[in-house]
Amino acid sequence: MSGLTEYVETLFQHQHLTPEVKDLKEEILSNMIAKRDDLIAQGMDEEIATAKAKDKFRCRYGCDR
Repeated sequence: MSGLTEYVETLFQHQHLTPEVKDLKEEILSNMIAKRDDLIAQGMDEEIATAKAKDKFRCRYGCDR
């Protein structure tokens, strides 16, 4: 499993896997992978890009602004 896949799995570990939850997990993972890949294409190291994709998700849905 990639770091992003593991991260998304932990977000949903206590949820019942309904079709809607499965779709949401897949959408979140897809968006995070796209963000990571964009950062890598801009020359960022994969590990740093993965961490930034996680941070972007966390801040969008939970950071104090």
